[in-house]
Amino acid sequence: MRSIPKVAMWPPLDDMIFRTLPVRLFGYGIAISEALRYRLNYPYQELCRLAAEMYIISRVINTLYMGVSPKEIVDVILFEIIASLWIPLFVTHTTCGWVADLMYDNNWIPLMFRRWLPVLAGFLIVPVFYNYVDPTVELILMDDGIKEIINRLKPPKKQ
Repeated sequence: MRSIPKVAMWPPLDDMIFRTLPVRLFGYGIAISEALRYRLNYPYQELCRLAAEMYIISRVINTLYMGVSPKEIVDVILFEIIASLWIPLFVTHTTCGWVADLMYDNNWIPLMFRRWLPVLAGFLIVPVFYNYVDPTVELILMDDGIKEIINRLKPPKKQ
């Protein structure tokens, strides 16, 4: 019986395509969902969360498909968890909450602005993630940055 050669269904994408701005915005879907929480219905929030989840899963699958080392796969997963989920979610939630609290008792501001200003603040904070959070997380994770920090925190070995 003849063996069938293994043929890739598609070539792996360059990993930098996931880091370019139009595609990277899908990774911030969790932050967009949090901003929309103040104004729009549940299905729109779920759509944004789904986009973020699909972005993260596709990046991890592409990294696996590229055949890199397990350390690089863990780095990609940690990067996505920190830079796409935790930090954007916390910053957007906090920013929108502060703006909503500031607008709550101000009757001199028209009602439409009081309702939409937290959403606008959440949308305006997203470019900060791409410009500042991503490079910082990458700097910490790459080049064994976390290992250096942990090794500095360990007490020196007794001889």
